[in-house]
Amino acid sequence: MERAEMEPTEQAIELQLEGKELALLRTGLQMLENTFGHEEAEELEEVQALLARLDQLEGTHGRSRA
Repeated sequence: MERAEMEPTEQAIELQLEGKELALLRTGLQMLENTFGHEEAEELEEVQALLARLDQLEGTHGRSRA
C-alpha cells in the first residue's frame, strides 16, 4: 500500500535490515507474489507495491535487486 493510500489508523514504522535480512524479506515477498491467485488480487497488489518500494529504497542506497 502506498503511503498516500494508508488508512488513517495505520502507523508507519522505520525498519533497519542487514543485507541478508533484506534478501530474506524480498524472497518471502516474491514467494507470496508467485502463490497469490485471482482470489487474493488485493493482497497481490499490496505485495507488489512493497516490492516496488524495496526497489526504490535499494536504488536510493546504490543497491541492485537480488
